[in-house]
Amino acid sequence: PTALTTDGGYQWPVLEPDGGSVVALRGGEIVRVPLNGGPHRVLHPAGQVRELVGFDRKDGSKLMVLLAADGSRVVPGEFSFATGRSSAFRDGQQDLGLMAHLQSQQRVYGKATVFPKVMSDTSITGAQIEWMDVHYADGESDARNLSRCKPVNCDQPSLSADGRKVVFVKASR
Repeated sequence: PTALTTDGGYQWPVLEPDGGSVVALRGGEIVRVPLNGGPHRVLHPAGQVRELVGFDRKDGSKLMVLLAADGSRVVPGEFSFATGRSSAFRDGQQDLGLMAHLQSQQRVYGKATVFPKVMSDTSITGAQIEWMDVHYADGESDARNLSRCKPVNCDQPSLSADGRKVVFVKASR
């Protein structure tokens, strides 16, 4: 793993379709972080956007997102980079199975899946410690640990369109 940032506060990163940068939420804004190590750039205010899920496969200028609804409830929707606006999907697209999957952090891309998994170990003092690591499974072999974040947590994974890069958040407890 290679750190893209040092300033923290990034959430729900997704790799752009061209693979050259990451789009994420940070402090109420949607930002772009280049993979070549440059500083992040603010793209739009996040508004009601609470999670970035992934880019639309047919239109790279749109993101599938989870939007704040009544109280603490979220609903699936899309965010348009062209307009800077978000909109909820029609009611027929808001089934419980879809919502459970979107909120699980498991992301499926054809045969490939990336997901956070709780890991545990015994410390030198004998205490049980737990953390989360990001894993990758391709349906053909056992899942591989990509992050090795012990003793901090890594989660919110996303896979690139070409299946060669994974981005995730590494955060202290």
